[in-house]
Amino acid sequence: PLSELCPFQMQPSWYLLRPNIGFTNKFAKFSSKFYACKFLKKNSRTQIISRLFSGIMSKEEKTSLRASVKTALKQTSPEHNKAESDIIQDLVLSSRFFQEATRVGVYVHCAKLREVDTSRILHKIFSAGEKRCYVPLVKNSSALMHMLHLEDMSGLRPMTMGILEPTPLYLDSGLPRQEALEADLPLDLLIMPGLAFDKECNRLGRGGGYYDCFLQKCRDRAMKTGTKPPLLVALAYNAQMVDSIPMANNDFPVDLIVTPEGLIYNPRKQIQPVVM
Repeated sequence: PLSELCPFQMQPSWYLLRPNIGFTNKFAKFSSKFYACKFLKKNSRTQIISRLFSGIMSKEEKTSLRASVKTALKQTSPEHNKAESDIIQDLVLSSRFFQEATRVGVYVHCAKLREVDTSRILHKIFSAGEKRCYVPLVKNSSALMHMLHLEDMSGLRPMTMGILEPTPLYLDSGLPRQEALEADLPLDLLIMPGLAFDKECNRLGRGGGYYDCFLQKCRDRAMKTGTKPPLLVALAYNAQMVDSIPMANNDFPVDLIVTPEGLIYNPRKQIQPVVM
């Protein structure tokens, strides 16, 4: 019964739904004219219907998808991943979005997590005098991610799982590193990891929510200052591409995905081809 799909656990209310309003996901494939659905929350019809028909994945579904992609990644060899990483980095380095960006946020890849390598991208930023690089630092006490300025690879230190993160202070001056959200000018470009992606440019992370929280702050700053939020670019191996990733309201799709097969543009956004 449809009521079993309802995620809410509060006082019952009954609503009638029309099945002919254009929804096509698994919650709306019904055949008769009207269906009664027992939703378990009062006075929230719009929110409930939005949640029901948005295709939001349950926690169990996300866990299953994450496990499936992790298994697929473990089955790829280091040589295969290096070959795909080289292609992906070539595409990034030759792109107009990278060449024109001056303030770039980029993750430092972790081999244990089988993330696409970003070392050549980082070195290119360091060697380009007009570019400024920011990399992630996760503060476990607050579960928040900060993007700190990094001048070269010597400013990195191994943390949990061998992930390289910037030292909180500049090594030469001992002063706190500049945070991207506190800089005078916002990021132009943010190069992101992820665990799984689909061709709609939806992204599934590893469950920490660090990037979603940071992206919300970028959006809030852009709205407050009248500036543009950064272009969101994800890097993905072929093994990380899946058929579909339903998104929740607080999830952020990316603007484009760089894969070994080429660039995938978000069909919901008007983005011009960005490869030189």
